[in-house]
Amino acid sequence: MNRISFVIAAIGSLSLIGCGDESEKETADGSTLVGDDVGISPQSGNWPLTTANWADDDCNFEATLFPPASMSYENVTENSFSTTLFDQDGIQIGDEGSCTYSGDNVYDCVGFTNSLTFYTSTLDITGTATVTMNSETSVTGVAVMTADCTGSECDMMAAGTNSGSFPCTTSLNWTAAAP
Repeated sequence: MNRISFVIAAIGSLSLIGCGDESEKETADGSTLVGDDVGISPQSGNWPLTTANWADDDCNFEATLFPPASMSYENVTENSFSTTLFDQDGIQIGDEGSCTYSGDNVYDCVGFTNSLTFYTSTLDITGTATVTMNSETSVTGVAVMTADCTGSECDMMAAGTNSGSFPCTTSLNWTAAAP
């Protein structure tokens, strides 16, 4: 009987050794963050982009599309937020994206989609982004977008791309600051 009590006490004390001060937190995507592994969260609201530059522009968006003028940060938690892009007139561009903390104040964002119709053809743009929070009011980001086309005018539209065909890819580098 004494041996069983001793074994239970020994196992119990060993399990306490590994606990430390770290706590586990589940993220929006179901992954687990350990300890203080949470990033800087953005201040909610609509932030103007302070810089926006096309890069690796196979789609030739620099000549054909204006970059977003602002982006909103909403539904902010300690490890996720949603974001929406807006043009110069404040009109929403595409669908809302969702961002999840991946470590070192970096968030991975998915769900950016936008469709543009030209005559009888549709240009579908999908994208992902990596957002680095410099502070609660300052961000740097890179979005990688893929454009594809369906319809009879796609060959004509593809001629305007730098790659000459669809699908094509483009990156947008940006910085933004809370007002």
